[in-house]
Amino acid sequence: MVESADGARQTFVTEDVEYVRVMAAGAKTPGLLGGLQIPPGKFPLIRDGWVDEWTA
Repeated sequence: MVESADGARQTFVTEDVEYVRVMAAGAKTPGLLGGLQIPPGKFPLIRDGWVDEWTA
């Protein structure tokens, strides 16, 4: 889940568990993910909002 500077929220979905693990580990170190460029198609589904905000 991502929250931008303007407060907009998005949820990114991928099946690449190892990539998510690497990103989570990198997020623990300040500045490590700065300038990160996510490869196209890595997150094939992007939805506005966070999961707990979605309605059926």
